[in-house]
Amino acid sequence: MAPTEPEESREVRASREIQTALLPSFVPAPDGYHLEVDYRPCGALGGDFYEFCERPDGGLLFVVGDVSGKGPAGAIVMAMVQTLIRQNAMAAEGPADLLRRVNDGFAGTLGKGVFATATAGLLEPTTHRLVLAGAGHHPALLLNPARRWSGEVEVRGPALGLVGGEHFAYALTESVVELKIEDSLLVYTDGATECLADLTRNVGESRFLAAAAAALLPGPRGALDRLTADLWVDGGRRDDTTMLLITRIDAARGESRLGNRTSSEIKI
Repeated sequence: MAPTEPEESREVRASREIQTALLPSFVPAPDGYHLEVDYRPCGALGGDFYEFCERPDGGLLFVVGDVSGKGPAGAIVMAMVQTLIRQNAMAAEGPADLLRRVNDGFAGTLGKGVFATATAGLLEPTTHRLVLAGAGHHPALLLNPARRWSGEVEVRGPALGLVGGEHFAYALTESVVELKIEDSLLVYTDGATECLADLTRNVGESRFLAAAAAALLPGPRGALDRLTADLWVDGGRRDDTTMLLITRIDAARGESRLGNRTSSEIKI
């Protein structure tokens, strides 16, 4: 017998509670840095994911990604990838090695056409060195409104789950960035640029980059709220959206010269 609609609703609510529990319950706050996350599933169940791992040496390993598929199927894949990230984050030597370990546990397990894209990074707060690796994900953005500068951080690699073993590891590349005061790194899923600004067109990469730089002008605190308010109208989303913003602030003052004191925020 097929479940009734109320029973289906209860199952979806229970699934969403489990999915939400898999996401980090807080955003780390390394000395000298401001972090914000904005996570917005488009439907009852999302396919985006993000994760943090604070390492004993003070480094912060993070991942932002998106799985193929939507609804319950996408949620299952998201849970699997999230679990593999947590299982391997502490042992991984860096972002590329973490993606390799996750792919080893993921590739070929759920059949053809099931994959995930991701950007992984390792922030070293004492040296301000940031290492990025990508698995089929679009580039992260590096922005500094004070210097009127912005650009992409390109990393190459196949999506998780499409190829296995040495073929995946060989294709991975890493990029290294040294963050200056008020430099911001924005990692996001494709829902951020596929959202609809006026319900008739895509925002697009160039529009998104300009809006992100403008949102940072008053300072990093609340920048993601300003960015989403600029880009979206009611109902103006058609895909899950996750954004992670990492900004180096003036540690001596405990703030960005452009804005207010740092805080860590999470939107679900």
